[in-house]
Amino acid sequence: MTPPTRSALLAAMCTIVAATIGGCRRPPPQELTRVTSPTNEADIVVAELPTNATVPAIYEVFVVAHGKPVTHSSPVFRSDYSGPPQVQWIDATVVMIQCDRARVWHSQNFESIAVGSDRFADVTIVLQCGVTGYTPR
Repeated sequence: MTPPTRSALLAAMCTIVAATIGGCRRPPPQELTRVTSPTNEADIVVAELPTNATVPAIYEVFVVAHGKPVTHSSPVFRSDYSGPPQVQWIDATVVMIQCDRARVWHSQNFESIAVGSDRFADVTIVLQCGVTGYTPR
């Protein structure tokens, strides 16, 4: 048996690195709910991140321009140890996120999104996640 050539070793290493990097990519969130603003300029989207059986469901909330897809980089809210958060537009520029006893990992109180080539919509986010917050089980 002949020893592997340098090019064969390089090809094998590239395959292993590509498989490792590809395996680290986060799968896209599964959209659960999309509610359009009264002005039809923005959508509030509730999504669930794919997890395995040993990890609780992770929910994220996004504010996006009406009809636009969700991106990984812009959640305004992230939680686990709860059911999917409920969302509603209180008025044209204010969204309420409600959850029950969630462990909140990330929350912000506003988002500014592009709704045209030179226009932005500012959305205020109100968080209402129980009175006492997260309680370990």
